[in-house]
Amino acid sequence: MADRHESGGIPTEQTLRTLASLDAGDAATVSFYLDTDGRRFPRRADLERATADALRTIDTTNLSRLGRASVDAARARISDYVAKEFERGATRGLVVFDCDAADLWQVFHLPASVRTRAVADRHPHVLRLEALLTRAERFATALVSRDKARLLTTHLGRTQERSDVLDEVPGKHGQGGWSQANYSRHIEELAHRHYKHAAEVLFALSKTDPFDRLILAGPDEAVATFEKGLHPWLAERVAARVTLPMNAGIARVGETVRAAEDVIEFDRAAEVVGRILEEFAAGRSAVVGIEQTLAALRDGRVDTLALADGDPRAGYRCESCATLATSDGKCDSCGATMTPVADLNEEIVDEALRTRCTVVAAETRPLPDGVGALLRF
Repeated sequence: MADRHESGGIPTEQTLRTLASLDAGDAATVSFYLDTDGRRFPRRADLERATADALRTIDTTNLSRLGRASVDAARARISDYVAKEFERGATRGLVVFDCDAADLWQVFHLPASVRTRAVADRHPHVLRLEALLTRAERFATALVSRDKARLLTTHLGRTQERSDVLDEVPGKHGQGGWSQANYSRHIEELAHRHYKHAAEVLFALSKTDPFDRLILAGPDEAVATFEKGLHPWLAERVAARVTLPMNAGIARVGETVRAAEDVIEFDRAAEVVGRILEEFAAGRSAVVGIEQTLAALRDGRVDTLALADGDPRAGYRCESCATLATSDGKCDSCGATMTPVADLNEEIVDEALRTRCTVVAAETRPLPDGVGALLRF
């Protein structure tokens, strides 16, 4: 069996470069991506079934005898790992690279979902993993009350405390010799100074540790008051407002961020699909349907691809120029022979990522053939 080089966390850029440079020669490296999100796959049996279905789609037709043996061994190891060793925890995406001939067994537990797929090739398929890491947004959470603030950041599932802000703001009682009105104005002024102080610390944090989105958390009244004093740059980045206790643990804050990410992703996909349909209806820079999308992808015109999750789609790839198509025969681009692919949808996503396109899951509004794109030109 291959040496077990396992990582429970996020791969570094150097790790990805090392993986990408590996060449299995006549053997084959199996790249396995599994969506392990517990909301969609709550039981281990669901993961085992998804694993078996994905591994079954690996095309070994053009592999050598050694390559087919490598795939068979990888199927057994990966299936055994998912069934007996994998612990989900906070993992929402599992990635495995396996090649016994190269002593490769690399596992990554990711905090973000991935599209389930399995493929065998001479080189590990790291493109989807790279795209996930480079495009993941950074979140800041400001957890505020009238006299305290906690600032936290979250990136790729890791939440960290960044700063505590504690200001002396007395409660609404025991005013001593003060009149009730004067005392109330005094504590309100102290609370105002506290919110301003916390906002200043947050803005300073944004300069030293930049983030893309901001979540405001705490008692509703405190959140609303704090937001009014935010710098415009911070106000533009508010992604969610939630009620949380000031002593909320790191895990709970992380769950709040993940929930916000899900909403953002859903809304982004809905917006992209809506724009595709509107642009296409107006005869502008968009295409819909499988044939038009493939043509735009081949010509390098796709900027943002929207693709619905669904059953595998039959398709073909040119042996010479890698053009994708829905029918076999001769390649329309170069005349070479077309060979079947396990799932044309997965090939489309890979090609889009290779050409630095944005890819969204079109689950919100229907597209013809479940696919469409916004164009660069």
